[in-house]
Amino acid sequence: MPENVIDQFDAARRQLDCALRLWLVDEDSLAIHTLAYAACCLLCDLFGSQTADVLREFEGSQNFGEVPNFLKHADRDPDYVLSAHSKKSVHLTLAFAIRLWQEHGREKTPEMIAFLEVDDPFRPGYRASESLKFVRHGAILDEHSAETEIQRLMTRPSTGGPSVTPKTDDE
Repeated sequence: MPENVIDQFDAARRQLDCALRLWLVDEDSLAIHTLAYAACCLLCDLFGSQTADVLREFEGSQNFGEVPNFLKHADRDPDYVLSAHSKKSVHLTLAFAIRLWQEHGREKTPEMIAFLEVDDPFRPGYRASESLKFVRHGAILDEHSAETEIQRLMTRPSTGGPSVTPKTDDE
């Protein structure tokens, strides 16, 4: 392929690696989230519709798109605000994108390897930590396994995290 041509895998890798570099040097978590989610979307789509549907079901159960959609669609809820966003808020999205990259049979980049060496930042036994375990080691492409895991995860307690809510008069 000519050097100036960018295919969708290259685009996803570049978005993901950029997000990881930003994450590793503690840059703006919103920019990181936007890049990581864009890479996730490309990588999901590249599996084809049946597998992408399984992945989107898991993604939806984790609200991966809530923050990125808030950041790009002001017309939907112009009076809403984002609360509680941090570097930790995007950790699961980055891990999911890396796993999708690997499931496509692609070699991990140095940025991906560095990120995967980071310990689980979430409270053990809670939804985010259990979701991270599934993303790292579960059968994410298997429809039955994903459905079972989503049901199990939804019973786990949550510590909250970023949320998009209507603006109150106090804000």
